[in-house]
Amino acid sequence: MLGGEAKMKEYGYVRVSSLDQNEERQMVEMRQLGIAEENIYKDKQSGKDFNRPMYQKLLRKLKKGDVLYIMSIDRLGRNYEEIQSQWRFLTREKEVDVSVIAFGHKAWQRPDGYFPCRYCAASAVLCGAE
Repeated sequence: MLGGEAKMKEYGYVRVSSLDQNEERQMVEMRQLGIAEENIYKDKQSGKDFNRPMYQKLLRKLKKGDVLYIMSIDRLGRNYEEIQSQWRFLTREKEVDVSVIAFGHKAWQRPDGYFPCRYCAASAVLCGAE
């Protein structure tokens, strides 16, 4: 660490809606991105709200400058307004970059290897034009 700054970490969040659903497709994507298994948080529960144990644990781990990878927006949740609110919380308050794999982050990522989605057009849609 230079100047006392913490190094950026990469995390993944995987969610399926029920215990009988398989999260392997999402896990394969996270592994291909090189995200360490211990940094992948998985919930097997509905996306009706954000009161999910592993998601809450992930929120406590995320720090400014970290990158959170999700397969698609609907893996965050089902309710549009709650997703918007959570997106704002992650990108504005926690200052975390969110990379949505389904948005094709590989085509848009920065030269240092990640896609700072808080600056992309999708963020404008999610957060509202300012």
